[in-house]
Amino acid sequence: MNGRLSAQIRALVNLRTSELKDKYIEVYGEEPSTNNRENLLKRVAWRMQANAEGGLTERARLRADALANDADLRVRAPSQRPLAPTPLAPEVAAIGAFRQPPKFARPAVGTIITKDYKGTRLVVLVRADGFEWEGRVYRSLSAVANAATGNHWNGNRFFGIDRGNRPAASQAPTEAVSA
Repeated sequence: MNGRLSAQIRALVNLRTSELKDKYIEVYGEEPSTNNRENLLKRVAWRMQANAEGGLTERARLRADALANDADLRVRAPSQRPLAPTPLAPEVAAIGAFRQPPKFARPAVGTIITKDYKGTRLVVLVRADGFEWEGRVYRSLSAVANAATGNHWNGNRFFGIDRGNRPAASQAPTEAVSA
């Protein structure tokens, strides 16, 4: 790349978005499809270099055409979303909606969760508005575990309810032994 072209490309960084759009029109001959400054900067710089030193090789251009022909390519997102979802086919609608069960279901309100941790028994009450521990309501079991241990824990794992209400393999955090 010659020094003059290099200086012109470096100067693009100092342009405002509106100026980059004008430069885009100058090098491409059409309005840009984006207002994203970084995108405009890269595309203008590439086109300036391609105009000065040549663009893609014929082989690369043919390969890009082949890839584009094989792909269903959307250049722009649809301008309007459909107002109503597409109705299901009758045979699918008859089956009913399938819902994936949550990996960790929240315990029922009123459930008491206990955990022995470092010689202390932690007792947590599940409430409709969160989880109560030592008279304070927390938004999640993870917040309770964090308050109790001082470390970040997945609350379900810490309290042993991460595997279908069976106790987890490790109930308490292990402490690193320093030598």
